Amino acid sequence: MASNAASWVVCVAPTSLIPTLFIAVVAIVTFVCLLVDAIRNRGWRWAATLVGGAFFGFVVEWLNTNTGTGHIYCYPPIPQLPLLSPLGVPFWVALGWGSVIYAATWTAQRLRLPAVGQALAAALLAVSVDFSLDPVAELFGFWRWQFFDVNFCNVPYDN
Repeated sequence: MASNAASWVVCVAPTSLIPTLFIAVVAIVTFVCLLVDAIRNRGWRWAATLVGGAFFGFVVEWLNTNTGTGHIYCYPPIPQLPLLSPLGVPFWVALGWGSVIYAATWTAQRLRLPAVGQALAAALLAVSVDFSLDPVAELFGFWRWQFFDVNFCNVPYDN
């Protein structure tokens, strides 16, 4: 479990509140704008893609921070805003995943590929966004990795 003493020591230093609030607000505004657009202009399937992507992101983040398998990472606590992190996962991270999955799916569907190609393109687009965001988030202290040897910019390769 990520709740052992070593993970507590790694995760006790809180992230600065101002950048965290800025990113949280950007993630919320982006998600709401996409949701309004999906409902008004694209239909329930696109709204479901966005909300389902956020749910998927929350579950994946919760599993990665709580299962203790492989590499463990955690989000430094924000004591002033405990409601921003239900079950230890900042909700803006889940909303960000929903937005990334929505945008990747929307982009991939505009490619002239068969359905399997579109699915692969959407997955590669989403993973490429994650691959570029992880080192920046690590650098600014939005999460901390522990128990890894091989990495790219302080993020384990198997992430």
